[in-house]
Amino acid sequence: MPEVVVVTTTFYGSTAEPRFGLTCKTIELARQAGRVVVVVDGSPDPSIADTFRALGALVFPQEKPGMGASRRQAFGCAIQHLRDIGEPKGVVFWTEPEKHDIIRFIPEIVEPLESGALVVIPNRSQASWKTYPEFQVVSEQAANAAYARHTGREGYDPMFGPVAFLVTPEIENLLLNFDPEKHGVPDTYVQHYIPLFLTGETVASVEVDFVYPPDQREQEESADNEEIRKKRAWQLETLVKAYEILGKAA
Repeated sequence: MPEVVVVTTTFYGSTAEPRFGLTCKTIELARQAGRVVVVVDGSPDPSIADTFRALGALVFPQEKPGMGASRRQAFGCAIQHLRDIGEPKGVVFWTEPEKHDIIRFIPEIVEPLESGALVVIPNRSQASWKTYPEFQVVSEQAANAAYARHTGREGYDPMFGPVAFLVTPEIENLLLNFDPEKHGVPDTYVQHYIPLFLTGETVASVEVDFVYPPDQREQEESADNEEIRKKRAWQLETLVKAYEILGKAA
């Protein structure tokens, strides 16, 4: 099994944010499982990065603004770590930082990478979907349907978020240099877009019973959740447009 580096990016206003605590749990679980964790952090409060380091993560200050830039930086830091330990052909495992339950599924998610796949996009099981806020289920399933419609890639769940990449020269080039803006798409969810520029035979999927953090679900379903609903609506609009454009370009 190749070395797996868990990669994420963070930006929190303070340690009081609930998502900060979830990220700490992700790092703790990953380290307990023997995983290296790379974090690119843009938080204004230096104690946030210090806490992540104390938990065992490799933390790097965000160098350039924007989602796409921070994720490319994180991919680059992970690839450099693999080179430093003498395992250049390892696995870069991207996840959103709050999804701590994903750590237990890493072995089965990366398994297809040992038999010819270059990328694995895990799918949520029906049991997993039931742990999500209802409004998020509606928006993310709509985005997944648009992904299939515009790209011809059926049966994938890119809106789940996590993606495992086997670091080959081709994948490394995409992780470090892929720029959606060259195709007229905002430079945001690059991990969604990169697999579209690979042949379908090299992109696999694995179903997992991931559990959405209950505390996060409770917060997002509260009466004071207009901000998160607006975020989901923006995310849906952004990604549907991107899938349509990139589906033609890939």
